[in-house]
Amino acid sequence: MAKIKNENFIAIQGFMVKELGLSGNELIAYALIYGFSQDNESEFKGSLNYVAEWLNCSKTTAFNLLNKLADDGFIKKTEKTINGVKFCNYSAVKPDDEELKKIKLRKQIRKEKEKTERSSKKLNTCSKNYNGCSKKLNEGVQKVDTHNNNIDNIKDNISETIGKVHTSTNIDGEVHTSVSKKQTAKVTRQDMQAKIDDMLYRFSEICDNNIENKTVGEAVKNAFCRYMNLYETYFCKVHPILTDKTLTNVCLSLSNVTDTEHNHFEWTDVYLADETGLTGLDRMVNEHFRRTHRRETNYSITHFVKSDYLLQLAQGIIEY
Repeated sequence: MAKIKNENFIAIQGFMVKELGLSGNELIAYALIYGFSQDNESEFKGSLNYVAEWLNCSKTTAFNLLNKLADDGFIKKTEKTINGVKFCNYSAVKPDDEELKKIKLRKQIRKEKEKTERSSKKLNTCSKNYNGCSKKLNEGVQKVDTHNNNIDNIKDNISETIGKVHTSTNIDGEVHTSVSKKQTAKVTRQDMQAKIDDMLYRFSEICDNNIENKTVGEAVKNAFCRYMNLYETYFCKVHPILTDKTLTNVCLSLSNVTDTEHNHFEWTDVYLADETGLTGLDRMVNEHFRRTHRRETNYSITHFVKSDYLLQLAQGIIEY
């Protein structure tokens, strides 16, 4: 496809901003793809150079942005190999309300991961003793005042528990085991990631249905995503999949962190973001993974959300 000419233009429609919530280069890239594929039959077959020129960025940045839009579900990516050369075609997606909720959730999860990675310390890759660990780790916990002894103790705890069966009794009395006693079929990482994505979607729906305050609801969702990311970072595997009943109890616990006895802090201290973009609840999650726990500590979120422990964490990280 030729370079941009002076008379070329991109049409940005209202739904792209109001419904899809796109902005910046994501909005421009989507509008560009949409212009070539809005008939639901055609595809954008232009070069990466053409996209980069419209976005006024490098080819690498343009490529990564298109991949993000595809991962979120705003566009579809079709790969074709011709004479040994791979070509990528793109088409825009105009989702219905239900699909849009899923897309926005995926985008929220991705942004939460990116925020964690940008401000985190890189963890050492899993040692050879960590059988079955993923080769690719997410980056570690948010930068906080970390004491080396605490981190070493946490790693010691992990080395004792990696590879074992982790069984947790949830706050509703149900038992969930992270690995089966006898594997009968190979479960791929993609399979487990799909289950985690489904659990995150179910948790988001539960929060929407049970938390009236939208600010509190968003803080709870973000903290839940942060917990899942840090769990996978430390243990090199996804968090055990929880039932809707358990997720409801987790949602209610995280949305009701209060200090009614001593009034040392207000709800705003827990659920509103500070100048760094973190809420008190986010910092409580970070503190939980930073702490030195007993070797038998179960890191399932169902143990984290016990009311007494949440109050203890909140009192520790909130200045009053």
